[in-house]
Amino acid sequence: MHRDNQSVLLDVQVVGTRVALSEAYHVKRNKYLISDLLKQNNPNSSAVVAAVTLSYRGTWASGSVAALIDVGLGRHDLKMMTIRCLQGDLRAFQVHQKTTAMRPRHL
Repeated sequence: MHRDNQSVLLDVQVVGTRVALSEAYHVKRNKYLISDLLKQNNPNSSAVVAAVTLSYRGTWASGSVAALIDVGLGRHDLKMMTIRCLQGDLRAFQVHQKTTAMRPRHL
């Protein structure tokens, strides 16, 4: 994504509840903060790097919200993205339930 002579790199991840959102956000973001890598991608512009981190329950990492608002998304967009994430999670659970057989108990 390019904006005003800048390259914008957004890496999206959905995490579980065992990982702190802020920690997952910073680990993902730090993967891209290598200056040689950023210059190689687009040498004629500066790069903005952000991780978009959301829990499977619909909670956003605060850095992700700030980054998405900075690139032009609004609160309505964030709300819709949250709903789509939750719908995907529900669908994955339904597929899991339909395709996983329980082993019968032996008395």
